[in-house]
Amino acid sequence: MERNVLTTFSQEMSQLILNEMPKAEYSSLFNDFVESEFFLIDGDSLLITCICEISFKPGQNLHFFYLVERYLVDLISKGGQFTIVFFKDAEYAYFNFPELLSLRTALILHLQKNTTIDVRTTFSRCLSKEWGSFLEESYPYFLIVADEGLNDLQTQLFNFLIIHSWARKVNVVLSSGQESDVLCLYAYLLPSMYRHQIFSWKNKQNIKDAYTTLLNQLERFKLSALAPLFGSLKWNNITEEPCFWFISC
Repeated sequence: MERNVLTTFSQEMSQLILNEMPKAEYSSLFNDFVESEFFLIDGDSLLITCICEISFKPGQNLHFFYLVERYLVDLISKGGQFTIVFFKDAEYAYFNFPELLSLRTALILHLQKNTTIDVRTTFSRCLSKEWGSFLEESYPYFLIVADEGLNDLQTQLFNFLIIHSWARKVNVVLSSGQESDVLCLYAYLLPSMYRHQIFSWKNKQNIKDAYTTLLNQLERFKLSALAPLFGSLKWNNITEEPCFWFISC
């Protein structure tokens, strides 16, 4: 039943986004956008975009950090003022990719320790009240986000972020298809429209229910991914008594 709820509504969301793709404007981000100089970058979209670079090979972590820094330095050199956001719920998408989960953690620490970029990791999800308040206070003009993830479940997380951004009157810029020259960064812009806000208003409960169902599904994937590490130990026992069986004196 849960899966049917998620599948039905996620297809509806995906179709809405797909219908908007042909209407995307290929724009110069820092010349055309004059309403606000401030924007947001979804950290997981940044990670996915960089590991999908043709020059990146698995295990080349130093090259990965180089790709991230090259992109961010390019944004800053063109006058970009931004915050990078890593949602806590997004971590669930990596439990079938443990090497990427550790890379994600390393990326967050690297950005926090070795750069002056504002990196936010305290927001649980894009549907949280705290995130909504942050958007109202910071008033970003657009959010850079991926339209495709490592798998269908991560793609759905990105879709929720896109739909919610539109609902909050935040434009969406796709992380894929970007090109840069000396002066400009060109990217596909999907502006927030009144029809997007109406869609979210009419489907407010459906969005909440579908998101909860998606998280439940990701939680099950997490448990199945961790189960082989703990052998015959039951997960309830692990979570109830976490402090003792890890320690051997």
